[in-house]
Amino acid sequence: MGGVQIFDAETYDDFNWAVARTCCVVYGYYGFFNYSAVTTGIMGIGLLYANTQHRRMSEIMVSEIEHIDTETEEEPLRNEGYRLAAGFALGFINLGKGSDLQGLHDMRLTERLLALAAGSKKVDLVHVFDKATAAAVMAIALIFMKSENQVLARKIDIPDSLLQFDYVRPDIFLLRTLAKNLILWSKIEPTFAWITRSLPSAYRPRSSLEKVKFLISDDLPFYDILAGLCFSIGLRFAGSGSFVVRDLLIHYLDQLMRICRINADTYDKKLTRGTVRTCQDLVALSLATVMAASDTHWNIVLDLAQNQTHIASFKSTQTVYVRRRPAHDASTSPFTSTLQALNDATPSSAHSLQWLFRLPAFASLSKAEQALVLPPDQGGAKCDGGEWEARSPAGIEVAV
Repeated sequence: MGGVQIFDAETYDDFNWAVARTCCVVYGYYGFFNYSAVTTGIMGIGLLYANTQHRRMSEIMVSEIEHIDTETEEEPLRNEGYRLAAGFALGFINLGKGSDLQGLHDMRLTERLLALAAGSKKVDLVHVFDKATAAAVMAIALIFMKSENQVLARKIDIPDSLLQFDYVRPDIFLLRTLAKNLILWSKIEPTFAWITRSLPSAYRPRSSLEKVKFLISDDLPFYDILAGLCFSIGLRFAGSGSFVVRDLLIHYLDQLMRICRINADTYDKKLTRGTVRTCQDLVALSLATVMAASDTHWNIVLDLAQNQTHIASFKSTQTVYVRRRPAHDASTSPFTSTLQALNDATPSSAHSLQWLFRLPAFASLSKAEQALVLPPDQGGAKCDGGEWEARSPAGIEVAV
């Protein structure tokens, strides 16, 4: 083990397969010294052989997921994190190939993974298989991603009866919900109705979270399933910048933040709040994924006449922080963006449409009357529900 060879995307097709195979065989050697390194290494193998359907590497990953540790090992190498990395690696090697496993059929890959993910387990080995459950679920999700396999989706889905929930770790419900929806990719809908339909019948009346007033550990599966649904929506509409998806996820983010603020004075409530916080973070990540790389912006209306929250906030600091938007994102049309860019580049402080009021027909107009003539995005005024609002070219709206 005298050296390390690094491969990048540019040399992916030219690397030495003999060296790669050698690294894969001996990676376990490092596990005796650094568990994090060997876990990272096995994930790297999955990326190295991504989309190759390599049989030998698939066999190794399955065996690592299924491996039964001996009782003599004080700190077994194959902990849950290691097995999860093996599950991801197996999924990457066979990414989206569930409908065409080619030479892997005799391995009974799907059956073995399903037995770990959703099957019944022997009592004396339940502690071993519990470590492998998350790995098996993620492997199935990646292998059968977008396959629209209804039969497999039903098998990996959460149990039908709440009585069976006592035999499954709550966080696994999140992964199984995600796996089902990754398989049925085209069926994901960014609506409250879809989320309600996807929940077990006992949870549907509380699907909006607005009725949740107490923290109780019996609701752990409910929160995890809901977070899995939101994460599925986030992945399905990643980078879309859709306002519909954004508003849906913001609703659940707001509700989870509210629930996190509920008083937790017992261990049971603190345990529940910890799960809610994890779900809150995942929903926030889903929201960021949807809005990533989008050039949209959210206009804010400062109503210092009627909105008591705005008034109280302003009185407490007597300060309003604003930032002038650049031309490319301050307006919604290329025409107005061009006008603002010209304004910014012109030393004169005169507005690009102010020349209109130098014409004889408009010379007698007062400032208030000029605001009625100008369009809202050019410094004019607009009426919204009986309330007049004036917008500055910088994109800040102030109610008057």
